[in-house]
Amino acid sequence: MHDLSMAADVSVIIPAWNAAAYIESAIRSALSQQGVSLEIIVVDDHSSDDTAELASAIGDARIQVHRPDRNLGPSAARNHAIRHAAGRWFATFDADGQYLPGRLQGLTKLGDQMQCAVVADNLLFDRGSASARLPMFPNRGPKPAHAIPLRTGWRACPGTGRAASQPAQCRWRRCRPRCARW
Repeated sequence: MHDLSMAADVSVIIPAWNAAAYIESAIRSALSQQGVSLEIIVVDDHSSDDTAELASAIGDARIQVHRPDRNLGPSAARNHAIRHAAGRWFATFDADGQYLPGRLQGLTKLGDQMQCAVVADNLLFDRGSASARLPMFPNRGPKPAHAIPLRTGWRACPGTGRAASQPAQCRWRRCRPRCARW
């Protein structure tokens, strides 16, 4: 059982359009991450297949499925999900993606240790077998490679943990009442 009363460590953002062939595998890959608490926000971007139904059918309370009235496109679908995210961090994830074990735990640990606003790692392109995985950036490998520390004078918002230099800059609507405690 998962404790849903506390904010998740990571909000996994999945924009999906006609992704019925992949969405369940991608969600299960995210759910298999250990060492972090998750919420998964799938934005079914007005698919003509059963993407939303398959995502909902997984039946895990950590999964939210949003269905806009019209096709938004991938960027707007991601932004829609981010507006609904409650996690301390968010991770964008493709509807046909797969996480390597421990990926989110490694990224959040690095970000927390270095008090970062952004943490990024490399991507692996899977060509059908473990021996055919090719990194997007060959000289860096799949481990966390980049961490961008908070700028001087910036700190984490007490409501969301997101970076801001003053309460007025925190634009996360769920957080504004908590920002008064800043």
